[in-house]
Amino acid sequence: MTNFKPEKSRSAEDWQELAVERVDSGDSNLGVGGAIIVGLVLGAIASPLTGMLAGALILYRSFRKTHSVNSAEEAIRDYGCVAAFLDGNNLKDYAQQVGLPECVNQIRWAIDRGHSPSSDAQALMPKQSLTAAPAAERVNALAGSATNAVNRLRGEITSLIPQPPKPNDLDLIGAMSDRVRNHLIIGAQGSGKGLIVSNALDAVKAKYPNTTIFYIDPKGDEKETGYFTGRVDILKRTKALEQKPSAVIEWFKSAIKEFQLTPGEKLLILDEATYLSSLMKNAGEGNWFKSVIMSLVSIGDSQGWNIWIVALNPNTDDIGVSGGVRSQFMPLALITAESLATYTALIGTKWLPSDRKLLSVDIQDLCKESPVNRCYYYGQFNNWFPLPTLTNYSGYDRDARAKLEGCLDNVQTELQSTADFQSLTPNAQSLLQYFQRTGKTSAVIQEVQPNFKVKGQRFSSEELKRLFNELVENSLSVWLDANTIEITLNQTDRQNGQT
Repeated sequence: MTNFKPEKSRSAEDWQELAVERVDSGDSNLGVGGAIIVGLVLGAIASPLTGMLAGALILYRSFRKTHSVNSAEEAIRDYGCVAAFLDGNNLKDYAQQVGLPECVNQIRWAIDRGHSPSSDAQALMPKQSLTAAPAAERVNALAGSATNAVNRLRGEITSLIPQPPKPNDLDLIGAMSDRVRNHLIIGAQGSGKGLIVSNALDAVKAKYPNTTIFYIDPKGDEKETGYFTGRVDILKRTKALEQKPSAVIEWFKSAIKEFQLTPGEKLLILDEATYLSSLMKNAGEGNWFKSVIMSLVSIGDSQGWNIWIVALNPNTDDIGVSGGVRSQFMPLALITAESLATYTALIGTKWLPSDRKLLSVDIQDLCKESPVNRCYYYGQFNNWFPLPTLTNYSGYDRDARAKLEGCLDNVQTELQSTADFQSLTPNAQSLLQYFQRTGKTSAVIQEVQPNFKVKGQRFSSEELKRLFNELVENSLSVWLDANTIEITLNQTDRQNGQT
């Protein structure tokens, strides 16, 4: 047995504090007092003029150093740029935790804005991407042995961390599902957000079957029901545009509470986040909305809680994703040849590194290379690529505005009339009949488990939870908490043919 744990994992705030400490430790200025003392000493030894010039030079350098430190601290605290200001083992540990591509993104961002990254951080950069200040170049030229040590450090880090895939080896869905983490998915209507999310969730469900996928969908488009079937554990849907804003807000708050009460590792998909944040802000609930996002990002990951935010607009301050919080999300941007306005808005934000803000004509060319006339930027790949053809689980082609051949004419959802519930699985129908026989108006998983059987078979808590959720999705019941549903009597009466 051993307590040796070579991998060190810290929160984003801890890394920011380490970076600030490193920047502050390098601030060894003599300051105003030192400049006066040096000036007086030289003035006494040489001449008053010499002392005055020496003091002024030291004072000038002190002010420049202070400005540089303040600017670096702002980059760390406000923008989450950490990698550029770490060195040694701290940089190695940070790279292992967030990935080398993320470190390179942060260092490139710092260089583009005139910061001077640590020598170790500079060594991580591809040579053609590094534009160091002349003074820094002279120092590096004089420090041959230090440079060799830095190169060894770079070799150690790159040997431990998987390199970004080559274009021919790209697997967007695989990359999104390899590890459950926070994502921000941006794209105009019809850009393919639902298509990509459903494919990624399908992969997540296969790789992490114990993770509860919780989907909040305020749009309630029946044509998108196929996106959720078989890959979403708990689906909260409503047609928000057909309801009063106050009703939508209460529905949304209730859904968030249910998510928070859901036990175990879980992934929240927050669809139409731009609409929801605007609605909450107009109702004076904007701070509450932001606090939900902040809590998930700050402390959720350590508990196995993650969030995918799906939004129309890349300006995400109202959603609560700004400043240092951005570094906690993996960005995915989807662009079609017809939605270049979204791209124009995107390049005006801080989501893209400056060298990834391509000309619109280049984006259009990438769309033409795609079989679906779309391109995407993914933070892990740190580049733009044509979007490949993916499985359309919805059964509806948005581009052609037509149902795909072989798909059912009518998709049963909880938003349809409750007169017919053919979408219920046989086990869910048996559970509904059990509730009707026993006259239950509410049911708790732990109470139902020892009493409910189908052909002599009992069900686990997780299996019953999925059956409960089938009833909820068909508007036959509503969740009261993570383990309890309330059965809607008038709808079970309809199931029995009563009026």
